[in-house]
Amino acid sequence: MKFNRTSNAKRAIVSGMLLKILSMIVPFFMRTLIIYTLGNLYLGLSSLFTSILNALNLAELGIGSALVFAMYKPVADDDKKKVNALLNVYRYAYYVIGSVILICGLLLVPFLPDIINGEYPPEVNIYIVYLIHLASTVSNYFFLGYRRSILNAYQRVDIINGVSFGIDVFIYSIQVIVLLSFHNYYLYLVVSLIRTICLNLVIWLITKKKFSDIKPQGSISKEERKSILRKTAALVGHQIGTVVVTSVDNILLSAFIGLNIVAVYNNYFHIFTALSGLFLMLTNGLTSIVGNYIVKKSRSDINGLFNDIHYYIALGVCFCCTCLLNMYQPFIIAWVGEESLLPFSSVILFTLYFFIIKIKTVGMLFKNAAGIWEKDALKPYIQIVIDLVIDLILLRTIGVNGAIISSIACILFGFIYETVVVFKYCLKSSPKRFCMNTGIYFLATALSCIAAMMLCSLPSGNGGLLTVFFNFVVSSLVSVFVFVICTCRTKEFSHAIKFIRLKSRC
Repeated sequence: MKFNRTSNAKRAIVSGMLLKILSMIVPFFMRTLIIYTLGNLYLGLSSLFTSILNALNLAELGIGSALVFAMYKPVADDDKKKVNALLNVYRYAYYVIGSVILICGLLLVPFLPDIINGEYPPEVNIYIVYLIHLASTVSNYFFLGYRRSILNAYQRVDIINGVSFGIDVFIYSIQVIVLLSFHNYYLYLVVSLIRTICLNLVIWLITKKKFSDIKPQGSISKEERKSILRKTAALVGHQIGTVVVTSVDNILLSAFIGLNIVAVYNNYFHIFTALSGLFLMLTNGLTSIVGNYIVKKSRSDINGLFNDIHYYIALGVCFCCTCLLNMYQPFIIAWVGEESLLPFSSVILFTLYFFIIKIKTVGMLFKNAAGIWEKDALKPYIQIVIDLVIDLILLRTIGVNGAIISSIACILFGFIYETVVVFKYCLKSSPKRFCMNTGIYFLATALSCIAAMMLCSLPSGNGGLLTVFFNFVVSSLVSVFVFVICTCRTKEFSHAIKFIRLKSRC
């Protein structure tokens, strides 16, 4: 089957951006609706069970990517027999993973009351709620979820994005009606379960029509199976750290403190994730460009590109951190009320967390483009140990801030580890300049946050939308001004100015 890679890629980018925007805005609205129609305890319960099942769902993180990666060559060679055999492996793997998640999920049922500290909605049966969440997770594995690999392999992600967008709009509309008309949490969850089934069914119908000769049949050799397993193990390792860190924090917060604090913490973390996702939309498209650069250019050119991208990312991070520090509290007040505020110390920690997790984006970008995932295979497992130890020590003593500190410690360790790996195996140079630049960018961000905070405190705002808007304008202007002042003597700044002048002439 012939396909236009360029046009497909453009459609995938556009549809992906639309889906990402939808996935940021609508869940934010749904959280608000749940808070005002059902209450914080329901939101905390949903966040807790989602975290538990995300932790159980780790097996899929590697197998999907590894098998789709294995399909690329036979797809390019139009080797349908091999594609069918790999699809058959994918189907079998999905059934196995789904069975493991189902069994592990059911084994956790007797321990649910022990995970929840304090009260939960009295009119809700936590076992039924958990089982609906579990059914929603495993339905993807037992109900044709493997068919999405066909569209991924043939670079038709735009179809997946388009179908997901349409179904999400429909499902979210039904959930809004359910919450406003019936205030029924069970029905709200069942609609989410239907979403997964509908998505897989529509994709099955599309792939059956467009790729009628692609069917799960045949087998692959032992060598190919071993290769896929190796890639799966590496990819699982690189994803496991992030998922475990976010999931474990919610589970331990619930066990030690209660569902209310889980809901409040996740309001802040949802804003954090939404801003992070918006940031990723701007950087994800660079992977193929960087990969091509690594293959074709000299070492000095590659290092130059690395430093320039680092500069642009740092500017974006400075802007985001300044906005976070000065907009978090007034936005939370305008959104869910003053009673849902965390202390300002939590805001400072969230801002520091955002700086570290985003400033390391450039290293992750080059590591993924160079395909050197196996070089830091131990990193995520060490991160898990760090997270658990610090959580268990600090959650009992300082509360929610302990969860944020444990996440910061994990990400900081990963940042250092990844930096060593990238410079040793990809850039093959000294990280001295990178470390010096990162120090300058951190100083610029800190000064920007402090200067904007002083200016934002001048008017006496009540935390309403007007205060949010004022703080946004001040933070935006101050962050750019301070960052430019602090970096105007660097080579990267002069490169950026040359690039802007060149673009302005075009």
